[in-house]
Amino acid sequence: MVRGDDRWIEFRLLSKLEMPAVIALSWDVAPLLCDLSESEKREAKQYCGAIVGEIMREHGYEILNSRGSAQAGGVFTLGAVWAPGDDARTMEIAKRVMRDYRETFETLAKS
Repeated sequence: MVRGDDRWIEFRLLSKLEMPAVIALSWDVAPLLCDLSESEKREAKQYCGAIVGEIMREHGYEILNSRGSAQAGGVFTLGAVWAPGDDARTMEIAKRVMRDYRETFETLAKS
């Protein structure tokens, strides 16, 4: 169910849309959670996230945002947003440059 080729396509698509990949499991997981306590539901959802993370790492993806929002709600409201390794590193460098040189960029923008 989680490791199928179709599921991998869903994980990649959600990642490309900068949404948590774990959302792909929502329809399959929802019926299984109905009879669980809140703490069991939380643990089950965390387990799903861990398995998705394992799969993403196996394919060379890295976390872009560890607490991405699944604005549509549903089973998963938060989850890791993934990106191919090179993209994640590039984004981290860009964020660091923007933070470190913010004043410079603001001054240049005013010119």
